[in-house]
Amino acid sequence: MTSNPDTRASVSVLLDENSVTVSVPAAVYGREAVMGAAYVFIDRAYVLVDAPADGHHTVRLRGRSPLDSDGLAGLGGELGNELLAQQLRHLVCERNRHVLEGVVGGAVSGAAGPEPAEEFDLSALESMEFDDEAFEDPLGIAMSWEDKYGNKRASKKEAADMKEAAESASKEDA
Repeated sequence: MTSNPDTRASVSVLLDENSVTVSVPAAVYGREAVMGAAYVFIDRAYVLVDAPADGHHTVRLRGRSPLDSDGLAGLGGELGNELLAQQLRHLVCERNRHVLEGVVGGAVSGAAGPEPAEEFDLSALESMEFDDEAFEDPLGIAMSWEDKYGNKRASKKEAADMKEAAESASKEDA
């Protein structure tokens, strides 16, 4: 079986630079997979991702702490494994996009609540009587802002007087 050299990955370890470079074919690994795999290593290594050249993505990992050749080779191997995982994750998401969109759409529409009725029935408002008589308000929450806190131009004493008058009026109504 003959392999096409354009579809082969390569790993090179540079011990004097404390780095490993992995070059993978762009035809096999998409940009999203390469970026996702590189992101996993940002806590352990300095990461440099080069734009595809000659049909290959190149990822260079430079250790944050000094590593020996086995450590660098292991880092390159981990990157290769993560590239496979990210590419598979991307393929699964692409193939199941319609399912994911349906689930997310259902969740979002369900969070919006039930659909409103076509037309509101306002006939109940016609039978209600609205007058200016005070109603029962034992907690004193039906007070206007001005009654409760006073006008900005009014002094603090005037505001306190208005609040006291409103409280006594609500006590008398109760």
